[in-house]
Amino acid sequence: MPKSPKAKSPTNANAPAAASPKAGNGGNVTEALKQAFTTAPENLDVAAAKVADVIAGAKDANLGAVTDQLNAALVDADAGTRQSACHIVTALAKKKLARLEPYLSPLLGNVLDGYADKKIQVR
Repeated sequence: MPKSPKAKSPTNANAPAAASPKAGNGGNVTEALKQAFTTAPENLDVAAAKVADVIAGAKDANLGAVTDQLNAALVDADAGTRQSACHIVTALAKKKLARLEPYLSPLLGNVLDGYADKKIQVR
């Protein structure tokens, strides 16, 4: 009988680990966005591609929250954050995923406003 609880313990220990990637995907998306927003300008394309890959791979990610974060970044006071957000939106659009389209379209107004930005790097 002592073997049964031990046999169940690893299974139970694996069960939360199996559930954690689902919870972790949203965390991975948030973490990838935070890293991309603080990335140096010369590495923005790589960081944006990483964010796009994480979002494309995270089937259960809260895309509404991603849209909200990107929208906030597109109108942020920091030009570097606005520039990062533009690169991320571009990388997501290049993925051409149908499930992303409704979440990217609300961002287009702020992306177009970026073309009139005072900071050259945002344009």
